[in-house]
Amino acid sequence: MQRLFDTLEQDDTEVRRRLVDMSRAVTVLRVNEKILTCKYTISQQVETGLRQVMCTVSVTLNSASDYRASGLLLDRTNGLSNYRANGLSD
Repeated sequence: MQRLFDTLEQDDTEVRRRLVDMSRAVTVLRVNEKILTCKYTISQQVETGLRQVMCTVSVTLNSASDYRASGLLLDRTNGLSNYRANGLSD
């Protein structure tokens, strides 16, 4: 109740300034939320891709004796994952 009285006693410019500051803070929080949501979505996509590759590599190793081909597949996937992870840190 005291806070309400304090607000009513302030002049109009002070109330507007506080409103602008609070509005700015809310905008920053919304932007941060969007950024975190995008980063989380990308990390989920990377994880899904890596799981699929691991299944593919597992099947390849079990069904074929060519370890070199599976190593090249892992190198390619690792490079793509590093690229995406570096994009997350920016």
